[in-house]
Amino acid sequence: MIRTICAAIVYLAWATIAHAQVQPPLEVYGSLPRIGDMAISPDGTRFAYLITENGTNQVIVKDFAGQQQPVGLNMGVPVRNIEFISNRYLILTASTTRSADAIEYDFEYSAAFTIDIDSALDHWLMVDTPGLSPFQSGLGSWVGIDPQTGHLLMPAFMIVGQARADMDLLSNPPDSGEGDIVKRGRSYTVDWFVNEDGDVVAREDFNEQNGRHTLHSLINGSRRIFLQSVERPETSFVGLTLDQQGLVYFGSTEENQIGTMRVMGFDGEDLGAVLLPGNQSISRIIKSNNRTVLGVQFSGVEPAYHFFVPEMQAAWEALSGQLRGVALYLYDWDDTFNRLIFRAFEGQTIDTYILYDAKADSISILSPARNGIPDEAIAPVAVSTFQARDGLEIEFLLTLPPGMQATRGIKLPTIMLPHGGPAAYDRFDFDWMAQFLANRGYLVMQPNFRGSAGYGDDFLDAGYGEWGGKMQDDVTDGLKFLVDNELADPDRVCIMGASYGGYSALAGGAFTPELYRCVISVNGVSDLDRFIDYVRDRRGRRDPATSYWEEHIASGDARGRTLDPISPFSKADAFQAPVLLIHGENDTVVPFQQSQIMERALNRADKSVTLQKLDGEDHWLSRSETRIAMLRAVDDFLSENNPAN
Repeated sequence: MIRTICAAIVYLAWATIAHAQVQPPLEVYGSLPRIGDMAISPDGTRFAYLITENGTNQVIVKDFAGQQQPVGLNMGVPVRNIEFISNRYLILTASTTRSADAIEYDFEYSAAFTIDIDSALDHWLMVDTPGLSPFQSGLGSWVGIDPQTGHLLMPAFMIVGQARADMDLLSNPPDSGEGDIVKRGRSYTVDWFVNEDGDVVAREDFNEQNGRHTLHSLINGSRRIFLQSVERPETSFVGLTLDQQGLVYFGSTEENQIGTMRVMGFDGEDLGAVLLPGNQSISRIIKSNNRTVLGVQFSGVEPAYHFFVPEMQAAWEALSGQLRGVALYLYDWDDTFNRLIFRAFEGQTIDTYILYDAKADSISILSPARNGIPDEAIAPVAVSTFQARDGLEIEFLLTLPPGMQATRGIKLPTIMLPHGGPAAYDRFDFDWMAQFLANRGYLVMQPNFRGSAGYGDDFLDAGYGEWGGKMQDDVTDGLKFLVDNELADPDRVCIMGASYGGYSALAGGAFTPELYRCVISVNGVSDLDRFIDYVRDRRGRRDPATSYWEEHIASGDARGRTLDPISPFSKADAFQAPVLLIHGENDTVVPFQQSQIMERALNRADKSVTLQKLDGEDHWLSRSETRIAMLRAVDDFLSENNPAN
């Protein structure tokens, strides 16, 4: 296993011959993984996977005896995931950027489709329902399944009179595009909760106009309020308990202000904590189709899990004990929790989907996640730490060109690659950007700077108000660590990132211009005042997203002071390195305008800048053709401004 965690530099023993000889085509890195998602049937007899090729999606169903059945559904929009809702039906959710006459901005519109495995027919859910309001973010949401009928329970805004639309809950058969209302909501309803019997047990409302947050119990056909507050709390209700007697939510205690998982009964009584993660952050809630909380995945460079279902916990402990040092990402499980599908990455081969059979205690390889990259072209990934200037320990991933040693004196051309978020983290996995860059001869560092998730609340909170400050210092200190250990050539360093990482790249060019030979920002933020205004205009003053960005970027004082001093566009005169800006035309998270602002500022300052618009692309680079276009632009830019050889 090519992985070592230590406080000093990682020494890896490989020959130094392979990286110049095995260079797969750029397209195999930029293309979406051949397998985009994988699921197992409730009875555990077969599995389905989503293949993405040539801009279209195809679903393949196999039984574990090897029989294969293509079931179709070619779509030109990004499919986000695939699940079994019964042994016969699959559901796919997709989304794309849309605009509407009554809405001033573009938004991500979702849709849900079912596939009948027996007939290979597909159905677009909800689309034919009479009375649907045209002003909603999509029809791709579902909160449960009625086990008696097999119908999906799906929220949607339904027209009420001429001036109002309420978020009702509808029942939609899996072979139809038309739903029927089963519960009435209000215009400010935000969620519904359904138990494993298909009964609607709770409704959540948030009225932005008066700030009132309300939960209604709907058990046994009656409706009564069991929680009400004058403003929406920081807590988030995520699903039902295993015994179906209450809702699970994130609450606060003196010991843990963010990550404590608690239970509230349908009478409003706080039933206490069910999970105290301590210094760990929760990155994912693992739930059934009806959103019963089965367990959690903890953040971290390698994933770890805690399950409330004993069978799942035992399976995880057995598998992780056998595959130590391998990152295991859970995808699906059968109804008995005996068969579980994971995607595994161990650093020397391509990431691979595997099946773990708990009863047989056996591991079966299902399929590699992607094609076209031989094992000898895999860039080895190691994990280590450095100390920031204030003594805080920062963990990072280091990806070297295939066949290289991380030994003092190699002084490789280097790419600093800070992650997005910023409350996210880079993990031990196949990272297509880092793998491409390392395969082309670059040393790639991905620092999990303060403010990253996965290292506890104190570490996360340390990033608040530190845009352009200590978060950026951590990136700078990571580069210093590489230079001091003679791994990075200080005269051949570029900084690159996407989303918040794009901001960090621009901040590097603006605030420490002497360090970088070139700067690459993908969907990055350049003007923080305008970015907060954009969020506020889209989401409203009281929305948690608005409060989050105001607090995270401006320490809650987004209106009381200008953020120009930490906005890269305002420091265009300081840039020394050429800048490549790449931005999705339909980015609804960080608008394309942010890169236009940066381009104009650099042009006014007579600096070298190139802006490449990715036509029809979103924030996540969801299409192979635009990922490939992005990598081509990066490859050409690096060849001109910081060649690896």
